[in-house]
Amino acid sequence: MANGGRLETFYVELPADRLLPAQDVEFGAPGDRDVRAELFRIRDAEDRIVGLAGKLSGDPGTGVSVSDWTLAISGRGGLFLTQVNEHSLVLESTRIADSPPGLEMHDGRGLGSATTHPASGGDSNGGRVLGGTGEFTGLTGTYDESWQVVRVSAGDEMTGRIVLTTRIMGGS
Repeated sequence: MANGGRLETFYVELPADRLLPAQDVEFGAPGDRDVRAELFRIRDAEDRIVGLAGKLSGDPGTGVSVSDWTLAISGRGGLFLTQVNEHSLVLESTRIADSPPGLEMHDGRGLGSATTHPASGGDSNGGRVLGGTGEFTGLTGTYDESWQVVRVSAGDEMTGRIVLTTRIMGGS
């Protein structure tokens, strides 16, 4: 990247890297401010497990969706990521003529697309890297979260990959 920044991508293989199934928790009054907590192993570009990633996502009571990630990377430090208008997963479950074999819902219907888009329906610049610890101390930048879904089982378990692409630079 220009200006001394760096691009780094982390992966979560689903379902293999899910350590803690998604848990819905409530903050405040019942039914208000629902938050989903998840815990994953994370991998680097060479598919090596390099640490853990915790994700909190949901509606903080403001009417918009928020996603916060904490990445703990062994021997390197931690990264703190946040995104408003979280990219929500859209699964089009009708077969498209050129849909690749194997992309299917649990009932055999073709998975025509597995894409992400801003929940607001508008353009998004992705999320923000808020900072970090260890070698990430003082760094800021942006990140994108995308989902590459291959299959959804009858129990709604996804097979695929979560991709977190960070663009970080020295802080001011």
